[in-house]
Amino acid sequence: QQLAVRDEGSPLLIDVVGDLDRQPRKLVFMLPGGGLNFAANYFTPAYRNLTHFLRKQGLCAVGIGPRPGGLARLKQDAHKIISLFSERLDISYDLVGHSAGGALALDYAATYNDGLERLMVIDTTGAFTEPALRRRAAESLAGVQALLDQGKTTMPIGLGGPNNRFSISNVEVDPI
Repeated sequence: QQLAVRDEGSPLLIDVVGDLDRQPRKLVFMLPGGGLNFAANYFTPAYRNLTHFLRKQGLCAVGIGPRPGGLARLKQDAHKIISLFSERLDISYDLVGHSAGGALALDYAATYNDGLERLMVIDTTGAFTEPALRRRAAESLAGVQALLDQGKTTMPIGLGGPNNRFSISNVEVDPI
């Protein structure tokens, strides 16, 4: 189901995918890559995709759509939506980011300490060359390392090699 959250400027679109007949075990917030939306990132192919896999595992997937304003705006939007859902459902959550959404997920995890259980970064953006971006990447890395030191796991994956696998709730699956 797609919902529009009224906010300053353009509406914030979120997609919620879960089984309505049961309480989700966990929330999974999904951040798309640059220029793409939730459906383009996480509903491909149509019937065998990450979103439906998560739903079948008893999780509720929440896709946070992009709006004008770049990654800083998307980070604010993510915090707003994650806080809204977390306060109402009081269950843990994971954060998944693809491409530029992966860089945003790392930045988010380094900035907020609000109940994030696991972070999954998929095929994220490569090396930063601008000094300001390099500093922010170093800060994000330090923040993620702090999460690792607390026993939280980070799982960078990509779809480039034959042995790449990802784990969600201790269930291993080969890439589609």
